[in-house]
Amino acid sequence: MAGYLSKSHSPIRQAFITAAANRGFTRCELGLSRGLPLFDTTVASAAPFIGLFGTVVGIIIAFRGLSTASASSIQAVAPGIAEALIATAAGIAAAVPAAIFYNHFLNRIKALTAIIDRFSLELINLVERHYVKAIR
Repeated sequence: MAGYLSKSHSPIRQAFITAAANRGFTRCELGLSRGLPLFDTTVASAAPFIGLFGTVVGIIIAFRGLSTASASSIQAVAPGIAEALIATAAGIAAAVPAAIFYNHFLNRIKALTAIIDRFSLELINLVERHYVKAIR
């Protein structure tokens, strides 16, 4: 066995093992973070704008109701204002949980990747020690 693991081959094998551990770490990290951008870039970022758009449409409806009413009263603008408030609430109701879940999962992924990184470093150190013992 010592002839097979000669000193000249040991650094090459260690480099292959290190590269394999790094590839595994990267695959694991990518797998963990798959779907995470949906919370941040899509829902948490877009929902307030959708709510704002609904608010603008509701205000337009309120002004249209006010312009067609014979007398200015709350009944003329109430339906439009109600729609604006519902759209704003819906945007906030979608954005806030998405941002909370994004931050929660991002922190969990960071913790898991730190554990995996430590494990891969320990594995590489263990393999290197094994090769050094095998060569001697």
